[in-house]
Amino acid sequence: MQITTQDHRRYIGVAATICYLLLLAMALYFYKERIFFSDTGFYIFEMVRTGNFTIQHGRFVAYFTEIFPIGMRRLEMPLASIVMAHSISFVLLNIAGFVVLYKGFKQHYLALAFLFFNVLMARHTFYYCLSELVQGVTFFFFYIALLMQLHNRQKARWWQWLLAILSLVVAVFSHPMMLFYPVFILSYLVLKYRAKSKVFIIGGIVYGLFQFLKMHFFKSPYDVGATQRFYDGLALLPHFYKTTAFKDLVEYFIKDYYLIAVLMIATLVYYLRQKQWIMFAFILSYSIGFLIINIITEPNGTFQFYLEARYILFSLFVIFPLVYDVLGALHPKLWIALVTACLAISLLGIFNTHGKYSARVAMMNSLLQEMAAKGQEKIIVPQGALPVHLVMMTWPVAYECWGLSMISQGVSRGVIISENDQQFAQFPSSKKGFLSINGYMPYCEFPNKYFIFKDSANYYQNY
Repeated sequence: MQITTQDHRRYIGVAATICYLLLLAMALYFYKERIFFSDTGFYIFEMVRTGNFTIQHGRFVAYFTEIFPIGMRRLEMPLASIVMAHSISFVLLNIAGFVVLYKGFKQHYLALAFLFFNVLMARHTFYYCLSELVQGVTFFFFYIALLMQLHNRQKARWWQWLLAILSLVVAVFSHPMMLFYPVFILSYLVLKYRAKSKVFIIGGIVYGLFQFLKMHFFKSPYDVGATQRFYDGLALLPHFYKTTAFKDLVEYFIKDYYLIAVLMIATLVYYLRQKQWIMFAFILSYSIGFLIINIITEPNGTFQFYLEARYILFSLFVIFPLVYDVLGALHPKLWIALVTACLAISLLGIFNTHGKYSARVAMMNSLLQEMAAKGQEKIIVPQGALPVHLVMMTWPVAYECWGLSMISQGVSRGVIISENDQQFAQFPSSKKGFLSINGYMPYCEFPNKYFIFKDSANYYQNY
């Protein structure tokens, strides 16, 4: 029996429903791993403390994922509920993005591309879920959806125009690396629809104008620093393959990103067999160039979860050719089988990555239980006293332990990791205050419901 395009559309809807339900379930089950980790721990700390949004570096795309925990905080819901709401908010943003593409714009294959972006290369970024760069991709898809609709000579409604323009603003301001993947997607569409590419060329010009205005009039210190790291790394360009970052990246592709690597190879082979030399050269050169830029920007390497938030853009260089060219050349039944396999492998990979992050939460809880048994409320832990591979980043530990202790023990415990004996010597009188890497805050600045500190005689004690 021949499978029709309508069958594909139904399949995309069913597959997305199953995938997003599973992602929601994992986001709830691993809510501590996702929220009490790195920058996200600090964000939830500030949201709960102030009852307001926490926007860093002007990246207001975060409003869309913070609205749920902020709403629950203002309703004075339990802390665990607020944290769970923040964890699922990132998945809810993806679900909303898919629904807008699938139902609103009726761009079913673009919706499939978006679903692929959410899972194909996501492993550690499921647990480091805060990246504004990843969130910004959602909104850029809305802009592409409008261009695709205009390209297909379909009339765009007023709300689609409004959503696309507003989304373009949100996406451009989401991260300095927004320069890379939009250029690829728009260039790919121009090459694919060469005879009728006017709408994508105009779309690219409009995007370039927005990007120009942002880069020249709305720079943040963080963006300036990121740009400078790129220029500093250019000297390493001839020897990029000797860097730690390159060696780590090879290991990452073998261990975690093998699926996207196989799909990239299959895509390039497809273009070779079709003798589409320009498309082959464009995708290959752009992908290699993107990876090299990331390598020379962080030549010494860093945590995989942090790098994956950038490398995940590489999946877009595979996904668009895969969805719009390669899959279309397959027998319809093979199309469904391949898409199903890709989604299943990706979801399994996301789940299997939880071990390190679950072990991290267990370590923190064990430390907090040890403090409770000793009657300790606040401790200073010397760097290296806890497993470095689990602690990873030391600066957010104070915020992470606050949240974990409140949820598991109903009290707020202070834990801070010091790099040396004198680091916190300037805070001797810490009886009635909370100490973090950002300084000392008196208890009076905290809402009592979510920060339960006791007026004890104990200062921050050495671990």
